Amino acid sequence: MSSPPEFAIEIRRDRDIVISKPDEGFEVTYRRDVHYPMLIADDVLQNDFDESKTKLLAQAWKVALKTAKSLGWLDDPKQKRKRAHPAA
Repeated sequence: MSSPPEFAIEIRRDRDIVISKPDEGFEVTYRRDVHYPMLIADDVLQNDFDESKTKLLAQAWKVALKTAKSLGWLDDPKQKRKRAHPAA
């Protein structure tokens, strides 16, 4: 299995992960939901994503997911509150 291509990763406004591969003319933004531990591909339908881009999109999702996890964006908010305020 080949390794995924090198993507550029940019964090914007502490809510967006922009994954791009400029030489392929590819960019997608994943936005974190403030109420739930999830990412939403913000601009997929606005761009020209044809079948040739589906592999890049899947690879970009994996990169965004790994990045979001490393930033703690996908931690369960309820678990965060429990850790911040342990029962006495």
